[in-house]
Amino acid sequence: MKRCILVGVSATAIAGCAVNPQTGQPEFSPAVKTELKSVFDNPDPCSNNDRNIAAFVGAGAGAVIGHYLGKNVAATVAGSGIGAIVGMMIGHAMDERRCNLYHIAQQYQMKLASAPIKAASINAANGEGDVVGLDVQMGGVDDEFLPCTATLTPRAKEYFGKVADQFNPKTVATSLDAQTRSGQNAQQNLVAQNVSQKAAAQRQLLVVGHSDERDNVPGADLARLSEARARAVAEVFRQHGVPASNIAYQGAGDSLPIAPNGTAQGRSDNNRVEVVDVPSLDALKAYASNRSANPANFAVAHQAGAGAADQDDLHTSDAAPSGASLPAPALAAVPALTPAQTASPTRKATRKKVARGEAPSADTMSGAVKSAASSSASAQADASATARAANAAGGPGGFGFDGKPLGKTGYQVNLGAAQDKSSMLSFITAAHADTPVIIGSCLLDHPHASTPIRSLATNQPLKVEDSLPGLYGQPWFGSQGDAAVALLRVYVPSDAAAPVPPVTAEIYHREGSGYAAIPVARFSDAPVNVYRGADATLYRVFLHGSARCVDLRVPTKSAAGSGLVVYPWNDAEYKAVVNFSSKG
Repeated sequence: MKRCILVGVSATAIAGCAVNPQTGQPEFSPAVKTELKSVFDNPDPCSNNDRNIAAFVGAGAGAVIGHYLGKNVAATVAGSGIGAIVGMMIGHAMDERRCNLYHIAQQYQMKLASAPIKAASINAANGEGDVVGLDVQMGGVDDEFLPCTATLTPRAKEYFGKVADQFNPKTVATSLDAQTRSGQNAQQNLVAQNVSQKAAAQRQLLVVGHSDERDNVPGADLARLSEARARAVAEVFRQHGVPASNIAYQGAGDSLPIAPNGTAQGRSDNNRVEVVDVPSLDALKAYASNRSANPANFAVAHQAGAGAADQDDLHTSDAAPSGASLPAPALAAVPALTPAQTASPTRKATRKKVARGEAPSADTMSGAVKSAASSSASAQADASATARAANAAGGPGGFGFDGKPLGKTGYQVNLGAAQDKSSMLSFITAAHADTPVIIGSCLLDHPHASTPIRSLATNQPLKVEDSLPGLYGQPWFGSQGDAAVALLRVYVPSDAAAPVPPVTAEIYHREGSGYAAIPVARFSDAPVNVYRGADATLYRVFLHGSARCVDLRVPTKSAAGSGLVVYPWNDAEYKAVVNFSSKG
């Protein structure tokens, strides 16, 4: 019988998670708290830090109000004063929320950690240092859901309800009214109250379900269940007064770990629910497009030791393969981009255009996530249908690659240090900031999956159309020995928790000075993992049947990369090193 999957805010016993010896309170591990300032580390979790720094508004908000009042010096001064009042009011509301969340966590023995979201990280008009939102990570010590379902237990529904009350716009308004009545300038306070209450009504919440990595459980299953559980928690927020139009939800599955999956404590930390509070829908899109995952936290990764770079199987020549070109059928299948389209400064706009017109839509990506298992079967069927032709082609594995036995140690890919986005929540501990991250063999890996961010009111996906540089929907092509590999429409979302569109991989055999028009193997809708480091991005394609995987390592800001094709031959696994180049 297939075992149950527990994800989202998952079942974790107190014995399986860190406990503060002074308070007896369960909490996240030190590795997580390095980046997420836990409320339990604050000597006074009910302090007025946010209020004191006037978190919500700064000079920008004051200038807007001054412009509204009269477009003169006096109005600007008045606007600045009102802006300061609004900042203190919203800041006080954030302080009060943090304090209340602390008490809820204490009451229900929850793990709770939070991190501020700064204006610079979501392109807000406020000053770069201003805190405009909050990212809260929560984990329970009991079963939050009935086994293998998205049905909340009565106790979990109770404490999530109390958490939801802290985000109710009416609760915020009540706090703002109290602050207004305590002021001395009635007219300024009234204007500030109107501004701050309108701002509070526009705030957006994102509820995300996360899981750890589970052996023998497809990532698509984890993503679907974590999405259903995130929606269940989002419904509790709606029932407690947060408008459905202000709530979004997502199932991130195991795609965004905040702790290493190789330890029991790390897996416990990764089973969590996340609530993100930002000022607007545009801010939510900006927040999503900046999310990043530390590749060292995935089970297939490890921190490099001395000399690790020398052992990197893909840290070879990054030059494009000499004379390599896509076979005519593959080239015709991918609309070509002109040099003007790929050149700066219009390249980013072109990436978005390609993503909209050529890469799968958010709905298509969601469908691909839901059918990952069937996609794998489809890929295997494609490979089986061409197996006889492949065997007739000659060469190891029948493809013509001049590969070498993989060996018991497999292989590894050096991505450089973990990518550090200092303006966002990077979840990268200071101790590992400069340590190279090594990703192991695809044979030790499994596809990760997530679902799109969806509106609770409409169930429609939130469109965040942006990609990593150089990975915006174009084909990549590489050759080695008497074979070549084409990856069609390689698209990597900038949001590390967004679904990565599946890709079609084709293997060709050399004929004369070129390649055969018909591939010897074709793998449709192959699932993809993406691991991002400071030096390179690894684009990993999982194949089935006559080949195992294709790894494409793309150095940062490069149109060429190195790769590996792993395939079975004579009861052993072989690897062929391939140099790739972008054809977009």
